[in-house]
Amino acid sequence: MREEDLTIFEYRKGKEIKYVDMIKQERLTGKSEKVSYFTKEAGYVDGYIYRPTNYNGTDNLPMIFNFHGGGMVLAYCEQDGKYCQYLADEVGAAVINVDYPVAPEYKYPLPITSSFSFLKQVVADSSKYQLSNKNVSVMGHSAGGYMSAALAILASSDESIDFKCMIVDYAVLRQDKNPEFRKAIDPNKAIPVSRMQQYYHWYFDKDANPAEWLASPCNAPGELFPPTFVLIAEYDALADEEEEFYNNLQKAGVQVQKKVYTDCRHGFTHDCFNEFNQQQSEAAWRDMARFLKRII
Repeated sequence: MREEDLTIFEYRKGKEIKYVDMIKQERLTGKSEKVSYFTKEAGYVDGYIYRPTNYNGTDNLPMIFNFHGGGMVLAYCEQDGKYCQYLADEVGAAVINVDYPVAPEYKYPLPITSSFSFLKQVVADSSKYQLSNKNVSVMGHSAGGYMSAALAILASSDESIDFKCMIVDYAVLRQDKNPEFRKAIDPNKAIPVSRMQQYYHWYFDKDANPAEWLASPCNAPGELFPPTFVLIAEYDALADEEEEFYNNLQKAGVQVQKKVYTDCRHGFTHDCFNEFNQQQSEAAWRDMARFLKRII
């Protein structure tokens, strides 16, 4: 690791302390099946399959791959566990919560390429888990929304995966934009510029090209993406690039919808974050479930 990347450990220390109870609770009570596949890019990648509580054990379920947030540097997939279970119950699908590799140990594009390798292996083995390889979707929150868009780009040129739909929830979609030029309605309610810059330098090597499609999905042709739901937090500094992404897909003729959640900050959907907005979070999860049910 580069010497300047060692600052990640002090940052993670605070998060470990904050999330320890949440992580323990999900590991003890979450009703999921763990699967693990080796990838040449990053070694073993794990995923947790959440099925509907009333699943009959015989039907092949649609599968939805979920990617958690964390700036591409925090690996707490447990934060999404109960929400994966909610969607599984509401939609009647299997939601696979992916514990993907993160930077700076695994820099761009390794989190993306290793996750795609994991997805392909799960889809290939779908019958082992009573999942339908003909009904596959992807979704994510913050960095996980970015991951979802990048994976959709890879899937667009790979016949083994054909995503039925995608959800990008307050996602980072333009990495070639200096955080200093990201505008927020109220900067005091947005991710600090210094933190966004830190995420960037942890994730990218110095010779990386942030304008590449996998780094900045806004630069990719809109027609590469499946039917998509874009969720935007009103006070998020990422709102402009999410609007841009929505417009790109709309111009390309992709079935796409968006919703701006008023009086909300980045991270409003999750109750483990300080930015949690209960009323709007409940609305957002209902909206996500409704979108998935309509498409899959």
